[in-house]
Amino acid sequence: MVTSPIVNRTLSTPISLANGGTAADLSATGGAQEYVKQSGSGSAFTVGTILAADYPNMVGDSGAGGTKGAVPAPAAGDAAADKYLKADATWAAPGGGAATTEPYVTIGNTAGLSAERALTAGDGIAIADGGANSTATISVDAELAAIAGLTSAADKVPYFTGSGTAAVADFTAAGRALIDDANAAAQRTTLGLGTAAVEAVDSGTWLATAAIAAGAVTAPKLATPYECHDITHTSDTALATQVSGGTQIGATLSSIVIPTSGIIRLTLLAAEFDETESSATARAGMAIDVGGTKVWGTSDTTAGTLTYRPYIQADSGATSVIWSKNYDAQGGNTVTIGTWDIVDASFPTGARDVQLYFGDNVDSQTGEITITGTTHTFRAMIEIIAYT
Repeated sequence: MVTSPIVNRTLSTPISLANGGTAADLSATGGAQEYVKQSGSGSAFTVGTILAADYPNMVGDSGAGGTKGAVPAPAAGDAAADKYLKADATWAAPGGGAATTEPYVTIGNTAGLSAERALTAGDGIAIADGGANSTATISVDAELAAIAGLTSAADKVPYFTGSGTAAVADFTAAGRALIDDANAAAQRTTLGLGTAAVEAVDSGTWLATAAIAAGAVTAPKLATPYECHDITHTSDTALATQVSGGTQIGATLSSIVIPTSGIIRLTLLAAEFDETESSATARAGMAIDVGGTKVWGTSDTTAGTLTYRPYIQADSGATSVIWSKNYDAQGGNTVTIGTWDIVDASFPTGARDVQLYFGDNVDSQTGEITITGTTHTFRAMIEIIAYT
């Protein structure tokens, strides 16, 4: 009986079956990559290759873990189906994807799918397909992109500022109330306009004829331009005599358009004058200068005798002669409105400088007049009115 291990020893006789042997000589059997094996308990030892049936099988995980061992052999076609070995010891296709019958969205129709929806570009939208394993880019029209890039806010409306550019503008409740009206009549109601808003006006033509003197004549029609200008003077200024050219009052009105026919009307609005000589009543006439042509206001009062009109009158020694809003400070002796006919006065036409002049000592009144603009601002209005 053997009681100790046999290590690195050569046995000259077979080991009996009682001691785990085969009672056979195995020295002449076996070969490369062959192994000693026993098919069952108490059976004889043999030498040969390991068969598939000799391996213990892998036990898959069913919830409590598995056992290592030989994996199951893949079936025919498993490689083409991209199957893999699962933890439960079975071969299966990758999971997680929808079935081929699901409604996929694709760039184009695909034979392997039965319910796909092909993505198609519509109006203002373009699709650029980068190809397999790449990207598909969806872009919109430049006008749509410009609108999309705006920041919205209350009472704002988008509008285009150019090709492919946009901005927002105010869109108030009042503006919306006008725009949503169905027609012009409703819009006039919204604006609170009366019937005068729909009266036909023939650009400058009188609507009827007027009976003038012995017969009916057509009144002259108004034409453009019409201009109105304010002249102010805020300094104390002694007036030069009319025969020496007078004194300019206020600033020059530059580049005023003078029509070929019409009138220039002067209205004195507010002023203060002093008579400084204290020995005689003083009068000052008024003149309009257009482009260097100065014409003094005159009036035929006594069958061919011209007198200066309009004029300002201040009694001897008078101070603070003030009027405004067409109030006559001299009890009817002062005229505050004068009119010059453009043709009769031979004024040059086109863009011209216009000036207002006052001149002392008109109509033999030899006193001296000072405009005291420091205490009461001088104001006059000059209107340019064209007609044909």
